[in-house]
Amino acid sequence: MSSVLPESATSPVAADTPTLSTARRRWILAACCVAIFMVSVESSIVATATPSVVGALGDFEYVSWVFAAYLLAQAVAIPIYGRLADLWGRKWLFIGSTIGFLIGTLLCSAAWGMIPLVIFRFVQGVGGGGLQPLALTIIGDLYPPVERVKVQGNLNAIWGISALTGPLIGALLTATLGWRSVFWINVPPGLVMLAILWIAFHEQRHFRAHRVDYVGSLLLVIGVGALLLALVQFSALTAPTIASLLAVAAVALGVLAYWEGRAPEPIVPLELWRNPIVSTTNIGSLAIGMVMMGVIVFIPPYVQGVMGRSPVVAGFTLVSQSLGWTVIGAFAGRLLVRVTYRTMAIWGGVLLICGGIMLVMLDAERGPVWAFLSGGLIGFGIGFCNTTFLVAAQNAVPYQQRGAATSGNLFMRQVGAAFGSALLGGVINWALTQHIPEGHEAIDQLMDPAQRAAMAPDTLARLSAAIASSLTTVYVVVLILAVISCALCFLVPAGQRTQR
Repeated sequence: MSSVLPESATSPVAADTPTLSTARRRWILAACCVAIFMVSVESSIVATATPSVVGALGDFEYVSWVFAAYLLAQAVAIPIYGRLADLWGRKWLFIGSTIGFLIGTLLCSAAWGMIPLVIFRFVQGVGGGGLQPLALTIIGDLYPPVERVKVQGNLNAIWGISALTGPLIGALLTATLGWRSVFWINVPPGLVMLAILWIAFHEQRHFRAHRVDYVGSLLLVIGVGALLLALVQFSALTAPTIASLLAVAAVALGVLAYWEGRAPEPIVPLELWRNPIVSTTNIGSLAIGMVMMGVIVFIPPYVQGVMGRSPVVAGFTLVSQSLGWTVIGAFAGRLLVRVTYRTMAIWGGVLLICGGIMLVMLDAERGPVWAFLSGGLIGFGIGFCNTTFLVAAQNAVPYQQRGAATSGNLFMRQVGAAFGSALLGGVINWALTQHIPEGHEAIDQLMDPAQRAAMAPDTLARLSAAIASSLTTVYVVVLILAVISCALCFLVPAGQRTQR
């Protein structure tokens, strides 16, 4: 994910907003920073609570849906909110998006089972999909280009802070107040943000003609949703059911491709895919999103379920990926004036492979430090690749297409994260059925500290070995995805770099 301002935010200052005092602009900027923090911290803060959620609610086979549902809803909603912002104005859409996000958050905290939690996460994602694009668009309206550069530094700091603190906050809340508290954390700042927007943000709306691609959005949800369901549950579904889901996905995505070529303002602009740099970097972002979820979703269960460590230790291991991503992202853009896009992307791809190899070698005796280091290497690789892919896509198109190229790259990364959650969730579900005849109930018990403590030593050892072996299978798939990502880096056209 990124805090790059969309194209709609690069128009002359305050096209739809009256001249505001410096103090009022600062208050609105503060509200936008809160929104960006909430959406950026969400996945990492929930990831550390995942083992505790499984221990309390059961149904481990649905755990990847907790992330896939949120990410899919968010990915589809992001471009829709961008269009609606020009149709309906920023303020009330931003307030509505925040309210939807908070309602989904509260529903998640009250979930009584894994399936309701998945449904509520989808609701949360629909609301959360508006927080980032609307916040960035409002900032673009409020600040002229010279000041906007300084603001961008603040936004990057917000992303860095959330990436580093999210896992630790989630771990501490889970260990002290329980897993439901990780959803409460966003409610107080969200309410403060709503109050600021209500009082300080006054908007004069001047509409620009747009057509929202609702048909394309619906086709995308149907196609991708059917494919995700087939991936996650393939070990539990019959062959005819899987075939039916794949057929629905193929038809919906085929119709989507036809429709998007004719839609006035498509949700997936196919025209840009004819550009070799844009198409390569978009596919690379898809693969990177999948690799990223292998760490976020599937390291905490290993640390808690196999190693028997606390949520705090699991959160500590997740910090490494965020730290690596943030550190590299801080100076990677400067390197792109000295090295080509292909060279820098390959560096990232090699680091992804090294981190993937370390994940495959992870075992209980090596401990959480090994998990921390492997996640850190993957974080370094993601930092190199994400920065390169985004900057290369932006610089490969003319000014008037830069917004579409930026949003398209972010969109593919979100879809990749959703696909990664689904694919890897399907892999672990299949692997567990091979190792544990009694089913997922045994894993649910292993994730509950009280039930784990009551287990006989031989039962605990057998279940720990089973989940370790299953997670290693997941890590092998992560390594394969890392190799694919590295191979895609070699397809980035040679000789291209950012001009001074």
